[in-house]
Amino acid sequence: MNSPTVDNSQELIGLGNGVVVRQSWILRLNSLKWMTPFRIFMLGTIIFGPLSLAAETPILTAAMLAYLLGISNYLINKQELELRRLRPYVSCDDGVFRNIEYSLRHHRRVYLIVAWLAGPIIMLVVNYNSPGVTQFRGGGQLSFYAIWGLSLASLFWITLIQVLTIFLTNAMSISNLGLMLGKIDLLDTGALVPFARIGIRNLLIFVGGYALIPLMFFDGTQYSQAVMVSLAITGPIAIALLVLPMYRVRMRIGEEKDRELNRIQVAMHGNHEALSDSPISRDAATISFTGLILYLQMVQDISEWPLDFPVVVRLSLYIVIPLLTWFGAALAERLVDLVI
Repeated sequence: MNSPTVDNSQELIGLGNGVVVRQSWILRLNSLKWMTPFRIFMLGTIIFGPLSLAAETPILTAAMLAYLLGISNYLINKQELELRRLRPYVSCDDGVFRNIEYSLRHHRRVYLIVAWLAGPIIMLVVNYNSPGVTQFRGGGQLSFYAIWGLSLASLFWITLIQVLTIFLTNAMSISNLGLMLGKIDLLDTGALVPFARIGIRNLLIFVGGYALIPLMFFDGTQYSQAVMVSLAITGPIAIALLVLPMYRVRMRIGEEKDRELNRIQVAMHGNHEALSDSPISRDAATISFTGLILYLQMVQDISEWPLDFPVVVRLSLYIVIPLLTWFGAALAERLVDLVI
């Protein structure tokens, strides 16, 4: 696929003249007809799981790697769907919009290369005291299974860094899309909910991984330090991926809300022409003072975040699910201790 023509819109989506972009190998998996995100996850589980069990390396690494490969392709598909839903509200021509779509799957080649270089280094730092890395640092001869464990852990961190690069870049591009929206209709902010759905779905990158953490107990507690370090690294990034897609559209809603409140205040002092740009402009000449007060209160209550009830419920579930799995694992361990 050839890159769309470069224009000023590429500054907003993080591209520009001379920038070389590529599609990550992770997203190329989904380009095969039969490779759906679920099948990618299942294939990764079938390949990585048995080898990890045979090598007595953490099954958690294999499970999380397979999950990352599947969920990243699923989320990109969903981002493209939400982008199409936003198309009627974006003030740009079709060429610019195609550039934005293109940028969801194609990213700076240098960033993707850095992931291949940084992944093994981060793996060594995070797993510094693990058995395999300790043996590697000691200069001892590594068995095939030890090499497999280190290679799988490196591939996991390479994949994670590329996934985070892809979705952080996309989050900023989608955030900047808020600058390209037409006039914000305060009485129809539901049309902007796709920004929130994109941000909240981004949490799935971490929710599934966090929910899989109890698998660590199958390998004992020797890898608990690596898990805690990973949580400390990914936690702030998860928050950024949640908030970034909504950031600029929240600013736009807030600005429009302030303008509308000012119009109402002017109208309440007798100048109803101030409501000519208001969503209630058709009723501006006849609306009563009491009606203006009620409308003022309604505008004040409008949330600046493009959220609706289903999105809030989804966010709550994404937070609760890992907590439930941790509680379930702790309860199961306690029951086993009581029985044995």
